[in-house]
Amino acid sequence: MRLDIGDRVKVTRDVSGRRVQGMHGTIVYNQGHDYGVEFDDWYGGHSCDGYGADEKCLWVDPMDVRRVGKKKSGLTKFLERVA
Repeated sequence: MRLDIGDRVKVTRDVSGRRVQGMHGTIVYNQGHDYGVEFDDWYGGHSCDGYGADEKCLWVDPMDVRRVGKKKSGLTKFLERVA
């Protein structure tokens, strides 16, 4: 399954020894072989080379995520950040 930047996902297993299974996030970058995921309520990662918020992101294998929502519009993302 191909995911797009902005798609909402749920991580289906822990990643690189970090306990993130079951957590939700947003695709912030498609690296080709991994997705950059910015998590909603998790810290301890990195920024996925600046594509996401610092310490809230991880590179995740496509087999370890499933889509749970459609891509958000630019306006929706802007409004969430300023709220």
